[in-house]
Amino acid sequence: MSAKLQRLLKVTLSIVTILAPSYLLAEKLSPIQIYQRCYTLMVQEPLPIIDPILEKLNDKVLSGPEACSTLLKMAIVDDKKIEFQKNQTTSLKLLKTFQRFHGNWFSRFNFNEGTPDYSNSNLFDANEMGYHLTWILFQKKERYSNLFTERRSYRAIRVSKKKNRFANDLDIGGKRHPIDESTVRKWKVGGIVEGVSNYGSEYFMRPKLVSYGQLRGIIPMQRNEIKFKRLEYKKKTSTINLYDPLFKGVMGTVPYMLLNGGQINKRVDGARIVHRRWATSFFKELLCRELPVVRPEDSISSLNKKSKIAFRRKKQCWACHVSSDPLANLTRGFELFNAGDVDHLNFTFKAVDRHNKSFGKSFYKRKPIGKFYFRTYDGKLIDKKLAGPNHLGPLISRLEDPYVCAAKRYFKFFTGIDVHIYDFEHSLTPAAEQGNIKYRNYVVSLGKQLRGHQSLFKMIETIFHSKYYGSRSFGVSP
Repeated sequence: MSAKLQRLLKVTLSIVTILAPSYLLAEKLSPIQIYQRCYTLMVQEPLPIIDPILEKLNDKVLSGPEACSTLLKMAIVDDKKIEFQKNQTTSLKLLKTFQRFHGNWFSRFNFNEGTPDYSNSNLFDANEMGYHLTWILFQKKERYSNLFTERRSYRAIRVSKKKNRFANDLDIGGKRHPIDESTVRKWKVGGIVEGVSNYGSEYFMRPKLVSYGQLRGIIPMQRNEIKFKRLEYKKKTSTINLYDPLFKGVMGTVPYMLLNGGQINKRVDGARIVHRRWATSFFKELLCRELPVVRPEDSISSLNKKSKIAFRRKKQCWACHVSSDPLANLTRGFELFNAGDVDHLNFTFKAVDRHNKSFGKSFYKRKPIGKFYFRTYDGKLIDKKLAGPNHLGPLISRLEDPYVCAAKRYFKFFTGIDVHIYDFEHSLTPAAEQGNIKYRNYVVSLGKQLRGHQSLFKMIETIFHSKYYGSRSFGVSP
């Protein structure tokens, strides 16, 4: 009997053993069952009978958790880019799975909020924020804190046999327009109505479009890839950097601001008009917290009962606004605007202008001073004034909360168990959640470890080795 056939029989017997009734009843998973569990999740396919890692399991060279780590290492690189070739099928599947997982951290993905917006998804990639997390996971030397402290962003490397000749989305009339070089439609700046029968000046540009096809990798963006001059009242005013991050951290990327800013063609006034949706999304997506993020007594003292603005007078409203609005003030200088007037002949797009390069009296031109007002998961009040948006990420990176949030998300991904992250010291744990305290404590410990070693890969390895992952029911009591 050939060595290859012997290995095949050995693996087949292992698979049969997995399905035996005695194993089905056992709470503790066998090494092969642990590997089967992580393989089907991370590769999104059934474990094949012939698999090199499975062979090592049968030869007792690897434990179940070690086999899972070995599988994940197939996508880990130490290079200036992440890129896999067509024949690296397992690595590509790992890349796809985790990019989809990371992209789901960010709840807003639709750039289309108005008539001229349908072409925005060809210029801006709603997956861009997820690329940051995928980069940090699969780059061997990356630190998780870089998600908050680095001013950089990434593009996808995609490959397709077919060319994307049409806009990704339909226009208001339900048409999908050609978008390649052969079309007469161009990308327009200006042409906005500035008076009766008076259309402003306009010119055309060629932006860099989002890639199309199978995800093969991720590459850092170059600085100053596309710049253009904004047109206002027939004059070229601000120089707009279309793709460069606005400030440090994933929350400073242009797509994140466009998706979460919430105020289009408006300059913020520090009262009713601020980018508070950006602040709300930041708390929710990067700290796993819903407003309010402070205790009632933290907000009551700053109520202004004489204010002309209703939400500053009502304690139920102010409980949320007390944290969201001062944080949003960091972005006061950013104006989201339509670069050109929509028409049936050309494309236009959104962009972000930065006004507080030269300070003035108007609120949006003042120094972008803000405040981070927040109760941590263990009840500590953080009341920190910030001199600008670039100071937010470094502050966040020193707290435990973003790491506990990441641990919560990864633990749910691998086990399906969702652990609530809130001000534990203040909130009474409902009776229904008493059984989840052990998971909460474990997730907190994972987060604290991540803050120390800064490696998403190491945190995942810890989950693989945990008693919960090695349990058929993930430790959930019947």
